[in-house]
Amino acid sequence: MFASIKSEDEQAVRVRKVLLAVAAVVGVLFLAFLALVWWGSRVPRRPTNISPLGVFLERGAVPFELSMHGEWLDCWQDVHTNTDQCRLTDEKGIPEFEGTFVPYEGKAIIPLSELKIDATKTGHLWMGVIPVIFLQNGIILLPKSDYEESKKTVDFWVYGGGKR
Repeated sequence: MFASIKSEDEQAVRVRKVLLAVAAVVGVLFLAFLALVWWGSRVPRRPTNISPLGVFLERGAVPFELSMHGEWLDCWQDVHTNTDQCRLTDEKGIPEFEGTFVPYEGKAIIPLSELKIDATKTGHLWMGVIPVIFLQNGIILLPKSDYEESKKTVDFWVYGGGKR
């Protein structure tokens, strides 16, 4: 009788050890998963050719990435040409596009104090490799090199088929 109680106790101890081992493995895997999600959701280091006002535009958001993919976008005033310039680079700062941008309405230069990119709206509407740029003050910037086509795209996608 004592032998059967002892063997039942030994069996219960073994089961408890196995359950603890399984729980430990599951816990470690869960922590590793959380670490990968955190690592993959970090914004890459700002390249040296992007000003503090530049924004990161995430592209191809896929859950559980091991790295975040996207482009950096930066705009500034060129005092020599009196134009608004914008640069799009990859995560490492390698330029993909740089050019003059003009407002959707009118051709006036945007004051530097208002040239702040709205990172939540910008990056959802593209003209090939060039994004339509939404500023925080509501102004939309279009690439001067492809203004008419960009304007048609904004008319259709932003204003529902026609100018507002």
